[in-house]
Amino acid sequence: GEEMNEDGLVEISIGSRKNSRKRKRKHFSEGDDAVTLFNHNNYFTRRCHSADETAFLLAKDIATGSVRCIAFCKTRMLVEWVYERCLAILKSDPKTSHLTSKVESYRGGYSADARRSIEDRLFKRELWGVVGTNALELGVDVGGIDLTLHCGYPGSLNSLLQQSGRAGRGKGSVTRTGEIVPSCAIMICFSSPSEQYLWRNPTSLLSRGVAAPPTLPVNGSVVKGHILCAGEEFPLVGNRPVSCLLNEYGNVIGTMSTDCELLGGEVYYIEVEYLFQKGLLTRKTVNAVTQVDEKRMAKVNEIEVYSTHPVVKHPWQRVSLRSIEPLNYSIVDLSHPMQGGKTDKIYNQAAVMDSIPYSRVFYHAFPGAVIMHRGRKVSV
Repeated sequence: GEEMNEDGLVEISIGSRKNSRKRKRKHFSEGDDAVTLFNHNNYFTRRCHSADETAFLLAKDIATGSVRCIAFCKTRMLVEWVYERCLAILKSDPKTSHLTSKVESYRGGYSADARRSIEDRLFKRELWGVVGTNALELGVDVGGIDLTLHCGYPGSLNSLLQQSGRAGRGKGSVTRTGEIVPSCAIMICFSSPSEQYLWRNPTSLLSRGVAAPPTLPVNGSVVKGHILCAGEEFPLVGNRPVSCLLNEYGNVIGTMSTDCELLGGEVYYIEVEYLFQKGLLTRKTVNAVTQVDEKRMAKVNEIEVYSTHPVVKHPWQRVSLRSIEPLNYSIVDLSHPMQGGKTDKIYNQAAVMDSIPYSRVFYHAFPGAVIMHRGRKVSV
């Protein structure tokens, strides 16, 4: 049987779920509010996927036309999923089908021109909604956002606060009379135990969140680029604090972190030796304060330091903010006029649709695969 609790939810026994649904549909008369996209009620007993619910909320927000929103997703696949479902929901209603141009997706892998175009439309308030990864969390200063949606817990409280802080900023958050317009952040939890714990204990999220300590080893390919950047600014001194080079006869600041601690521990030595063998680092001997005795007299010894070789120009260009892998594959639109259907090389960067890291290309973009790109299905 069916019983309605105080919250307006219909509780249905598992054994008669299908029949109960039929009876529930008959219970609503034509004069009652229908369960449609923009006239939502609480008569649901089973949840959809979190990505579908995020798309539903984003589409409902865009339909209002008065609230600007950013929907954050943890992966590129979720971005395409939420964006495609949001477009499908808007197109399903004739009253909202014309609003599909007011929503866009934003993630790593898009060409620089595509990202700049989306950012420009967002700054000009031409977009009412954007689905993005944490690429919109930092580096893109967007004002006038009223609502943030979070498809799943981003992994740390700091990241969640950084994302939710995108709402309520800029002149759009204050009326002409000086009244502050409230902003809102909604997190749609997945079915994982950690996120269900947050759903049942929301106060713990606001106090400390759920953050797992890092247990994975530092990636050596990532450390290489950072070592070259650090060696360009100041000599690398290994397990000693940098202050030992600042003043040969001064005090050693013991609380200062060492290069070894900052750049991966044991991985630091392995990668420094590798870069030195490749000729990307130079090594020299200098005087440095290695010890301070009880009388605060500095003991100066010779130590070996490493610096980035002058042949390495602009080492920061070796470090990508959007991918940790050194090799990426480009997905090219063969129908683009500047490409002309040719497959031997890229004839114009305007034909590049997407870029995929080496570790993903063989199971995401293999020959015959169908991938999602900005709401379109593309065959590889």
